[in-house]
Amino acid sequence: MDIVLKTGIPAPPASTVPTAAAAIPAQIAGRGPEARETWLEFFAAQIRNPNTRAAYARAAYRLFDWLAEHGILDVREIRSVHIAAWLESRMREASRPTVKQELAAIRRLFDWLTVRQVVPISPAAAVRGPKHSVRRGKTPVLSTVECRRFLRSIPIDTVGGLRDRALVAVMTYSFARVSAALAMNVKDVFRMEGRLWLRLQEKGGKELEIPCHHNLESYLSAYVAGAGIHGDRDGPLFRSLDRDGSLSDRRFNRHSAWEMLVRRARAAGITTPICNHSFRATGITAYLENPEARVEVAQYLAGHAKTETTKLYDRREERVSLDEIERIGI
Repeated sequence: MDIVLKTGIPAPPASTVPTAAAAIPAQIAGRGPEARETWLEFFAAQIRNPNTRAAYARAAYRLFDWLAEHGILDVREIRSVHIAAWLESRMREASRPTVKQELAAIRRLFDWLTVRQVVPISPAAAVRGPKHSVRRGKTPVLSTVECRRFLRSIPIDTVGGLRDRALVAVMTYSFARVSAALAMNVKDVFRMEGRLWLRLQEKGGKELEIPCHHNLESYLSAYVAGAGIHGDRDGPLFRSLDRDGSLSDRRFNRHSAWEMLVRRARAAGITTPICNHSFRATGITAYLENPEARVEVAQYLAGHAKTETTKLYDRREERVSLDEIERIGI
């Protein structure tokens, strides 16, 4: 089915078009069929991760909407000063990390437009982004006591409780991103060498196979048995619930998982703000607090490209500093 664009110009036929980038900006569409095809190819073929694709599309739409408001209606009229002015406006609306990510998206898009000769030179190449460096991650992290209380507070007399405890345990003990945990099928929990193992599809196409912590093995086994899904090997592991509380065939999604976590945290009396990423971050932090922990192991399990990213979860030095501060005898 052909796409109908906001501009009224038909897009070239495409067998697979990412919904996030289906509407082509007028500045691109006006350059003709090849420019429109280049836009679609960038989002459909150049970016494989759907979350990254959606984030890049949002950044592109923000830029092109801003340009249209300022009378720039042809992609070849865009100059570095326009990109820089847009960044200045975004700095008043969003955080530095967000603006840096959006500039990275725009640079990559214009690099592709340059390669395909839609524009002669990238106007984003010379634009410097805001400086931002972090030594400590901002993801809310629970203490080990809070995390234990959270897991133990979940009632397990229903299949929903068994599912929620198992999902939280997967993120905590395997350092899995919520998207990787929710993407698992039943067959991705398997037995090898006398132990339960997980198969995770992480960012960048990385496939990890890791043994389960003994608590995770117990929680997963209880969930799979209680849900009666062991035979549905190609079905989703974590599933949504029907209105009567029974397990459905539909895959649990990230938004519903976040709502569940907030609800369970409130019930457990935990006041620390949490997000879907919190339990992955909590697991990494708890591991790094062990004197025998190795950063490279945490990096591998977390699927981080750089050790520096993993070290953002290492709070040992900060806690030592706090102990020293408390020595002030006033």
